[in-house]
Amino acid sequence: MSHDDLMKSLKELSCEIRENEHSDSAHIKCAELVVQHPAWCYFSHVEGVTYVIAATLLSYIDFENIIYVSQIYGYCGYSYSSNHDGKGYNSYMKKVLDNLANEFIKNDSEYSLYYWDKVISEVGDENNKKSLKHIDKISRRYMMQRFLRDCYEAVRCTLGLEIKDGCAEKKGKKHYVNNETNWRQFCDLDEHKLQLRHYAYKQVVEVKRSIAKELIDEHNYE
Repeated sequence: MSHDDLMKSLKELSCEIRENEHSDSAHIKCAELVVQHPAWCYFSHVEGVTYVIAATLLSYIDFENIIYVSQIYGYCGYSYSSNHDGKGYNSYMKKVLDNLANEFIKNDSEYSLYYWDKVISEVGDENNKKSLKHIDKISRRYMMQRFLRDCYEAVRCTLGLEIKDGCAEKKGKKHYVNNETNWRQFCDLDEHKLQLRHYAYKQVVEVKRSIAKELIDEHNYE
């Protein structure tokens, strides 16, 4: 199957599952096809990302033609702007990723480390006047931005496409980056080492969560 045909089929299946999430045949076919995408080596190792979620990300986000990762943030509702009614915003992707964010945090996945680091940073700031609800929101955004950046780099690198850093370009710096460190770490692990990695990160997340909760109690957040 050609890459174009693969992407077309994944899009059709993702739409079918969106309309009928209990379609067993669509789920099975989706699993058979998404593993053929080069970036599956990354998605398959991210705890919480199922065949269907990977297929949805690959078929709804145009990784191949989107130039900057910041465009993906806006499309998925994770930009720094609070306005999600503008052109290019996809409320369905926001819903899918919000659910994934919940899974990351609930299961102490590796990406939840970003969430707790941000919470600790915000709560530990003596000058911070944000509510706990606001801190939770921006911490989730920070976590999912890191995930989407890894998705962007994994897809484009495995397809042999360039990666651009929009922020660096605006500052007049070299804007072609090939930082594969985050997502490549997943791909290079066998199943045993991957499980050890997940276990190790869960221990770190547990410590970070405890620190965050202690700070929240100390600062009398409600």
